[in-house]
Formats: sequence, structure tokens, C-alpha cells
Amino acid sequence: MPNNLKNIKNFFNRKSVRKASDFLFLFVFIFLVLIVVINLGTISNNLQYTIGKSLPERVKIVGEAAMTKSAKAKPQPQINSILIPKIGVKAPIVLAQSDNEKDILLALKEGVVLYPSFSRPGEKGTVIISGHSSPHIFYRGKYNTVFTLLYKLVKGDQVIIYYNNEKFIYKTINKYYFSPSKEIEQQKEKPLLLLVTCYPPGTDWKRVVIEAELIKK
Repeated sequence: MPNNLKNIKNFFNRKSVRKASDFLFLFVFIFLVLIVVINLGTISNNLQYTIGKSLPERVKIVGEAAMTKSAKAKPQPQINSILIPKIGVKAPIVLAQSDNEKDILLALKEGVVLYPSFSRPGEKGTVIISGHSSPHIFYRGKYNTVFTLLYKLVKGDQVIIYYNNEKFIYKTINKYYFSPSKEIEQQKEKPLLLLVTCYPPGTDWKRVVIEAELIKK
């Protein structure tokens, strides 16, 4: 009798382990599916770039289905916007109410964000423009993946800014990564542009920063 009870106990123990294992597998599977669904736009942008659909001479209007035929296509004069031909980005520039995280996240729903406490395009000093590389869980908008491919930029690539009815052309000179807790310092010696987003896309682990200098006004 004791042996029978022991066998029954072992049977149920093995059954419990199998159930726990099946539950864990299901949980991991659902989690991975959710990650893919949430970052579908990010994955799509990277795939399109990799297979060559996003060519330098074509500009994707982020958040819209249409594609322009030339990177020289100029937006309406009254619209402050950014154009990055290499990675197919065209998006409005929104001036945030403050550098507060909540104000920045709210503004990011409408485009890329210009930090108000830093310089303006064309001025001496540091201009900071931030954009999403993947969707934010609580602050979702049309521009969730506008800077997904920002890390693809290299030295010499152009960034075009339309601001206050003026056109400013910047050339990238550097790319670096830092912790989200690191603060960017202002400088007033020369007109610099910093483009900032989360990296790798789909995470909040680091920030990738593209540094560009003004070459034409």
C-alpha cells in the first residue's frame, strides 16, 4: 500500500511539473507575440531599409501612406519639419511646453520634439530634437517609429530642417550612445544639432545621439 501511494504521489508530481512547464511556455510565447505586435512598425521600417525599399532619393512621410518622389520635396512654408533623406524621414517639429518628461511625451504624439530650453535651428548653441524609435505603451501617436532608423546615419549624411519659414541643412559629424540618466549640456560656441532616440529600437536601455553641424542656412 505505501508503494502504491508513493507511485500515485510521483505521478501527480510529474503531472504538476508538466503543467507548470506548459504554462511557462505559453506565457513566454504570448509575451513574445505581444512584443512583436507592439513593435511591428519598428520591425517593418528596419526590414524595408534592409531590403532597399527606403532609398536615399525617396522620402517616407511618416504616419502617412503616400511617398514623395524626391528628397527635395519641400513642405508647406508654415510647417516646421525635419527631413532625413537617407532613412526616409519627414515629420513635423513640435516645440514642447517644457523639458519635463510628460510634456515631451505628449508632444511626441504629434511629431518629433524640439526641446524648449535649448537653442533653435540656425542659432549658435545646441539644438535637441527627439523622436520615438518604437511605440510608447501609454503615449501612442502617428509618429511612434519616426526615428527607428536613426542609428543608421553615418558621418556626412544630411539632415534638413525647416523652421520659421527658413531652411537649414546640417551634416552629421558624430554618433554616440549614452545612458538615459545622462544629461546633455548646452554649448553656445557653434550651431550644433543633436537627434536623440531610444536604442536599440523597442527598448529603453540606451540613447543613440546623432550630432550634426550647420553647413547651409
